[in-house]
This record gives sequence, structure tokens and C-alpha cells, in this order.
Amino acid sequence: MFKKISLLKNVVAVILILFMFGNVVVFANSPDESNSLRSYSDSENVIKEMVNAVSTQNWGMFTNLMSLEEQSYYIQYFADDSYTNGIKQVKTANLDSIIRLSGDLSKSDLLTREYPILLSNNNIQSFIVGIDCKVSKENKYFYNGLNYFIIALAQENGEMKIVQFNRPSYDLATKSILPVIKKDDINYNKKIAALNVIENASHGYLTNAQNEAISQGFNIINTDNVRQNEESLVQPNSYSDTPNLGTYTNYSVPWSITCLMNRTGTGAAVEIGFDYYVKNTINNEWYNSWSNESLRTGIYCIKGVGWYRTISPVSSSGGYDVTQYTQFYVPETEATNTNNMIDSMAKYYLVNKDNKLFFPEYGAGTSGTAGSQGTGRLLQWGSQYLAQQGYTYYYILNYYYKESSYSPNGEVKTVYIP
Repeated sequence: MFKKISLLKNVVAVILILFMFGNVVVFANSPDESNSLRSYSDSENVIKEMVNAVSTQNWGMFTNLMSLEEQSYYIQYFADDSYTNGIKQVKTANLDSIIRLSGDLSKSDLLTREYPILLSNNNIQSFIVGIDCKVSKENKYFYNGLNYFIIALAQENGEMKIVQFNRPSYDLATKSILPVIKKDDINYNKKIAALNVIENASHGYLTNAQNEAISQGFNIINTDNVRQNEESLVQPNSYSDTPNLGTYTNYSVPWSITCLMNRTGTGAAVEIGFDYYVKNTINNEWYNSWSNESLRTGIYCIKGVGWYRTISPVSSSGGYDVTQYTQFYVPETEATNTNNMIDSMAKYYLVNKDNKLFFPEYGAGTSGTAGSQGTGRLLQWGSQYLAQQGYTYYYILNYYYKESSYSPNGEVKTVYIP
């Protein structure tokens, strides 16, 4: 299951790919970037060149259109035959549409934790791009038919370079795509099918353009007759309603996840078991000595981020779901107490009031205080503080996420998916 690349192999791969591409990939010294900011037309031309590079399998051109940090990944990606997911699975690509996004509209979808250049650069331009694809295999990265992506570019060395290439959130897709779709458009049905894929994904159900479940890396669960969550959540000062699955019945539950090892590893993308990922992340994000209710809160968050990103990967083009900056996964850091908790929670997941997946954002916080309620950003130290006051993980989750932008209509839920 593990796909690890040795340092020697990486060095050889870089030499081979540079020889193969000749002078296409250029790592130049940074000039003065006080030049006038590049226009939207520059970025649109880059996107058009990228789609042409994919369709013609010109991977040298494709790599050169990426930011410098991304180029270093794609050099080894194209040199290593064991990488089969991502842009290499696309056999033909035809550009359908490019929709400009305002900074305010695209802000929530920009992956600044994974791509810091999106925080530091003074010229970021984002687009929703429709690409009609034929692929060697269908999975969460690409499928046959019209695919929508959010593509973000940043100015680097005087040129606009692609930094982010992944699927947009359902909220962004509906706000940006629906207003420009016309019923007399020759590709109207394709566009609706592509939006349906994004809507299904928001409910944790991965499908293709024909509304068929994609099973690679997932167990497809139908929960029509599932029992309610039997775990007692009624505690003093807790919420009284026992959560259940509601009406949405199909779920794609991940059994694997692909992590880019760009923090402690060689920069390779490694496929691992989903439970293994959670067990080797919790002790790097939460203190193992903290209260059980705080640790359970952390496990739900880590599982929630992992599940969200297996459905909506960090990089469709790169073929990986998360990076070590998404959450700090480090192999062989599991512990018995958290392993036992994770095993007991194996079939429990976090969704919002409307039974949709959301990205359960979290950060450090400050010792000795819970911080503010309803911010949509759980605080790790705050979870420990609340647990020490006797609150359950369910209360803690809702302290931060209830009525936030992630669950604007009420409480989040922990659901049982058999």
C-alpha cells in the first residue's frame, strides 16, 4: 500500500527529467518584482497553455507553467512511473470555460496553509475553469466529461504561474457557475452534471458525470436503514439532541488517503490507510496527555479534515489529497490510548446540520481559555480547557462550529456510518 520514493531515486529522477525537458523548466533568480502587476488576460493565457499542454501530453510545458515550488514536485511526479493519479491520467482535455473570481469570493477556497505563496504574493488571480476530459481511469482527481476546478495563479519572476489546481467547494461553485449557465448553451447538460458531482461531494458522496459512484479508495455505504447514533451525548450543559444521519443516504467512506510528504519527508506523495493516517496525526496535533474529551474532539476534527480532503483533494493535478501542512501526519507516531479511541470511533464521522461534509478548521488557541463561540475555528487549547470543565466532545465541537459558516443552520453532528 505504501508508495515511498528514496532520496537517491529522487535525485536520479530530477536529472532524468531535466535532461528530457531540456531548457523548458527554468529555475531563474528572482528579478525585481516591483514591475506592474500582470493582467487577468496573462493568467487566462497561462490556463489555455496549460490545457493545451495536458491535451498534447507536453509535460515539460505543463511543469514550466507551475510556480517554482510546484515545479519541484512535478519534476519527480512525471519522472516516476508509479504515480498514476493526477494530471497524467488525463488523455485529452478541452477548455470549456474560464470564470474570473473576485478576491472576496475565492478567498475561502484558497489553500494558504498548503501554498504560502497565496498569502505573501501581492498579485493573486483565481478562476473557475471547466475542462472536458477523457481519462485513463475515473477517480476523485479526474473523471470522463466536464470537470470544474478552481485554479489560482500568483506572480513569480514577472510571470503568472499556477499555484493551486483542485476542485471548488459547493458554495463557490454555486455562486460562480450557476449565474453564467444558460439553458441554450450546447454544453448545458454537461455543466449541470459537473455541478451535480460537486453537490454530491458536499454530502460526502463521490460520483462521476453519469452520477455513478466512484469507488477507488472508498467504501460506498447506503444508510437507508442505519440505526441512530447510540452513543449517549446528553451531559450537563451539553446539547440534548442525539445526532443521526437525517435523510442523505449515500456516503463514500475513505479507506485510504494520499499525503504529500513535504514537511518531514522527501516531497513524495504516499498512499496510506485512512485509520493509519488518523492514528499518526492525532499525537502531532493534540497533546497525548490531554483529557479524553479533548482528544476525542481532535480525532473528529482530524477525521473530518481527512475525509473532506479525500473527497475534495488539495491537488487534483498532483494526485494527492493532503500535505503535511494540511495536518501534521508523521509515520510511526501513534500511541495506545489514542489508537483505542480511534478504533472505538471508527464508524463515527462529523457532518454539519444539513448532513454535509465541512472542513473542520482548527488552530492552537491559548492555554486557560476557550476563546469565542461560533467562529468556525476550533481551538486546541480551548478544547482542553472545556474538557477540564467537564464538557463532552460534542459540546466542544458545537461550541466552535454551531452557527458558524460551516454549519449556519444549527448544530454539527457526529454520525454513525456502518
